[in-house]
Amino acid sequence: MTEERFFELGKEILLSLRPERMHYRNEFIMRTPDLPTGLYWGVYTTLSFPGIWKIDIWAMDSDQTDIHQRKIDELGSKINEGNRGTILEIKGHFCRHPEYRKKFYALDIYRAVIEEDVRSIRGFSQWLKKNRGVVGGFTQKVALITSNG
Repeated sequence: MTEERFFELGKEILLSLRPERMHYRNEFIMRTPDLPTGLYWGVYTTLSFPGIWKIDIWAMDSDQTDIHQRKIDELGSKINEGNRGTILEIKGHFCRHPEYRKKFYALDIYRAVIEEDVRSIRGFSQWLKKNRGVVGGFTQKVALITSNG
């Protein structure tokens, strides 16, 4: 797929999903470790979904697709009712972390829970410090709205 066609696809995504934002990456140039070599759209949308959803769209050659699909299938086969809730809890907490998608990724959460038996937000914080050098606590700020009437 050419970059021109990939941007045409981006326009189709824009018109269909009405995202609040989209991020483009050219991993033929960036060569980020653990990411496929290809073109990428990160699409953030609320259309038809509760809350904001991020959709990853990659254009890559068939060899890259096969390699990454095998990894996804292998990891997916290890998700069960015992670890699914933990994965979702940790992802929900860390998805807005300032280093998320910079120094650590969703795949790190899956691997930590499935392969290293991490069972909590605190446990993943310790895993991050040890494995990715991400130091410091992270707390999501929650706004309270009150009514005086």
